[in-house]
Amino acid sequence: MKILGLILAVLMLSASAFVGIVGANKARQAASEINQVTAGMTDAQKAELGNNVPSAGRLNFGGIVGFLGAIAAAGLLAITFVRKPLVPKLAAAAVVLTALSIAIFPHIETGPMDGMAPRTQAIVAAVLAAVGALGAMLASRQRV
Repeated sequence: MKILGLILAVLMLSASAFVGIVGANKARQAASEINQVTAGMTDAQKAELGNNVPSAGRLNFGGIVGFLGAIAAAGLLAITFVRKPLVPKLAAAAVVLTALSIAIFPHIETGPMDGMAPRTQAIVAAVLAAVGALGAMLASRQRV
């Protein structure tokens, strides 16, 4: 079971870290584009847009939380091989941070050439982090 846990941890946590960092970058880029578009608008024009434009602040904050979740997933991967007693705490942190980024990211419509939206990337990163955390827990089990 330890070998299966190590394989799951390496594959899933590295993928979760990659997807989380890419999603955070995409969210930062989308927030920058939204700020550029709405910079020259008056308050009346912004109110006219209503809920059609997602909040740049939520995108930026979700990007920060998603990046922290990616760092936690990468850290969990390293800690799995080094400090076995820290694995459960860091596994919980990685899963909670990636799940929190799902709740923070607003829904963004993307076209066929835009790739995945940040929320969708956060969902993928959270699933990968959860499976990777399970693998890290299996790999760090101590025999009694």
